[in-house]
Amino acid sequence: MVLESCQPVFAERGFDAVSMADLAAAAHVDRAILYRLFGNQLGLYRACLEDAAARARHLIEARAQTGGPVTGQLLRRLLDNARRGPGSLAIVTRLPADPQAAALVQAIQDDLAERFRSLIMMAVPPDLGTDELRWTADLVYGALVQALTRHIEEDPVETDARFIRFIQETVGLLARQMPELGKQLDQR
Repeated sequence: MVLESCQPVFAERGFDAVSMADLAAAAHVDRAILYRLFGNQLGLYRACLEDAAARARHLIEARAQTGGPVTGQLLRRLLDNARRGPGSLAIVTRLPADPQAAALVQAIQDDLAERFRSLIMMAVPPDLGTDELRWTADLVYGALVQALTRHIEEDPVETDARFIRFIQETVGLLARQMPELGKQLDQR
């Protein structure tokens, strides 16, 4: 209950612009309870980040277990999660100025990125070399994160279906074109 109440506050305003009083008010508890449970604001932030990251990991791992690449269903669930308050992925997209808080966010971003890259690599033809596979996954992942972030911030929910189709088609197109691009680059 406390994490679900505090995550939207952190996601919306960021770690640096929030006080324990703000968080206690959002959770409808006394500040002393938050201090007892989490030690300080960084401890509460860490718990909120880990909870949001666990939800994202679950979505990614469920997709990986089915042996499939990035799908519309996964993108829809990530978008839905990112647009919601509790458990929102938005909390892991804003890098705080506080160095300790920023290190927590960066570690979670890196972990989620590696998990998502493994899904992207499922869509890439296996005849690419190891470096080319990694570069492809990094390229697609970076573009996907940028597109998701901008879409969530700027576009209405009504455009989600078009956005998802576009991303799926783009990832598929890139995956199909990578072997040919690799051959062209080798010839240069």
